[in-house]
Amino acid sequence: MPLWGWIILSVGLGVVIGTLVLPRVLGLIASTPPPALSESLAPGWYARCTRCGRTRTLASVGGVRLGGNRGAKKVTVAWCRGCRGLRLIRIVHQSRMEPPPAH
Repeated sequence: MPLWGWIILSVGLGVVIGTLVLPRVLGLIASTPPPALSESLAPGWYARCTRCGRTRTLASVGGVRLGGNRGAKKVTVAWCRGCRGLRLIRIVHQSRMEPPPAH
């Protein structure tokens, strides 16, 4: 296949993925509830969105943290239901909680 054929094929696949597949995957992620975990799997730990400041217990969003370093700065990428998008989520212990950012 000539080079222009590969270019047309890749653009066509990009359009199909962007218009058909991606919205369905994002809708599935947004509608999937987090697993119901016991609060004893992450005692005193919270997950806070770095963009909107939405704070939840770590166990309620499916996180497990046993005996972690309370002074460490832990950030992960996760879905924020407040922002409705993939965001950086800071994991903090209640002893190191600070007020949410004002937006």
